[in-house]
Amino acid sequence: MKDAILKYSEKVKAKLNWYTEHDLTNACKDLKDFFDKGIYFIERTNKTDFSKFAEEFGFELPNDIKEYINLFYHPYIIGFYKLEECIILFSVIKFDNESENDVLFHENGVIKLAREWHSVFGGNIKKYLPIGWLEYSGRYILYDIKTGKIYEEDFDQEGIPSDEPLANSFKDLIGNLELVPNKKED
Repeated sequence: MKDAILKYSEKVKAKLNWYTEHDLTNACKDLKDFFDKGIYFIERTNKTDFSKFAEEFGFELPNDIKEYINLFYHPYIIGFYKLEECIILFSVIKFDNESENDVLFHENGVIKLAREWHSVFGGNIKKYLPIGWLEYSGRYILYDIKTGKIYEEDFDQEGIPSDEPLANSFKDLIGNLELVPNKKED
């Protein structure tokens, strides 16, 4: 996972002002200082306690999602892969006066995404976990708990994954994201 995120962060470094259109002013001062310098992936030294997720949903978060959360603070991971729409994966940001565990509860954090997908759309949270969404349609990006494969939510059926996986793993998805739309072959 670390290599995939570092590969992605190198793409971001090569594209000036990648996150400038997004408001990062509410991040805690330590993170904001990095963001202001154009450094968007800050290695974490303190780790998140995932017990609140397990208490609420009845299972442990998969290890690669825990690793994604505990490796770096970042605004989000965003890009294109196999789809015409932009994929946005949940952020890991700490705001002032927050603990390391609050990253789970943010507006688009893993717990908030899971609650919404489970309650509003009837998604089976013990089979699929939302880890992001598509920028325009708002469909979810889903992590298959059993296999670790990544799916987009079916366009015609909310709460149901598409038939074919988008990526074979969370790590593969991140490592293959591009910052510009995929070009279609004519």
